[in-house]
Amino acid sequence: MFRLDPGPEVAWFDVDYPDVIALRGEVYPADRPGYRTIGSSVTDTRWLAEVPADRPAAVVAEGLTMYLDPDEGRAMFRAIVNHLPTGEAIFDAFSPLGIRLQKLNPVVRRSGARLRWGITDPRDLQATGLELAQVLYAPEMAAPMRERASLTVRMQLAVLERIPFFREMGRLLRYRF
Repeated sequence: MFRLDPGPEVAWFDVDYPDVIALRGEVYPADRPGYRTIGSSVTDTRWLAEVPADRPAAVVAEGLTMYLDPDEGRAMFRAIVNHLPTGEAIFDAFSPLGIRLQKLNPVVRRSGARLRWGITDPRDLQATGLELAQVLYAPEMAAPMRERASLTVRMQLAVLERIPFFREMGRLLRYRF
């Protein structure tokens, strides 16, 4: 929200654990027209009662889905689709291979986090009411930065592009509902 700096006509809701919301309050200014934080687990969908259901919505979930229990994640998307009249959901996701290889991810390894949900086929989420609109794989997302990347990173991207199960390990998914 602070990077995009939307106008006051935009109602923006950040949902995160209460302790994370408290920490954000120490780092970012909390008083801003149209901005509201909700301290809750995203899978406890009672937070939706605090979000107006009278307008289109953009649901952005960065770095979230892979940490969710698959059934709870699907239930969360079902609840969002049932609560909001129309909109888009945009989020990053790992494939099951990405989940299996989590110990190779230094950020995940150092944090002690556990990745749980690998999405095999993005169309599978259409059962929750989401309609798949776009899939971008990691090499496609990195393409604008390729020229500025180190030789090592460019070589890694070249390998990723040629081996489908590595190329499809990380993806950005966009759905309509």
